[in-house]
Amino acid sequence: MLEANLELLRRGLVLYTFGNVSGISREQRLVVIKPSGVPYERMKPAHLVVVDLKCKVVQGKLRPSSVGLIKPEPMSFARFSTDDTAGRMRGYVGEGRFTDDPLNTFGGAGVVEIPELQKLLHFICERGFEQHVAANLSTVASAVYEANTRYLGWDVCYHGQKNGAC
Repeated sequence: MLEANLELLRRGLVLYTFGNVSGISREQRLVVIKPSGVPYERMKPAHLVVVDLKCKVVQGKLRPSSVGLIKPEPMSFARFSTDDTAGRMRGYVGEGRFTDDPLNTFGGAGVVEIPELQKLLHFICERGFEQHVAANLSTVASAVYEANTRYLGWDVCYHGQKNGAC
């Protein structure tokens, strides 16, 4: 796992301490993760953290980079992609909230409540968007929508808003 994480740095895919590669052994029910806050340039095998599938640290003294539930708060989400056949940028933005619903899974995770989710999923699938989005603990979808439509001229859907309807 150390070599895979260092390869991210060599290829210019990460900066500072951001990002990671994890490895899982389903037979042993263990995951090896890069720790938070350790610069790639100084990372050694002893820095890697081993956790079980319930996110309990079983080896290592540092905190894993992607473990725990996201706190329940309002959030914004966005996804932007290239439309290669049309030669343009497109995307969608919206808001919801992370809940405090229990989630028994590995890694950094959260349950999100998004109004009219089925409508958004229909839009995403119909237009072939990838599954992952960027999300943050703030309500900035309107600013992201305005910046990308007004100033960049991108084709962006603002989920849940009539003026940017999906």
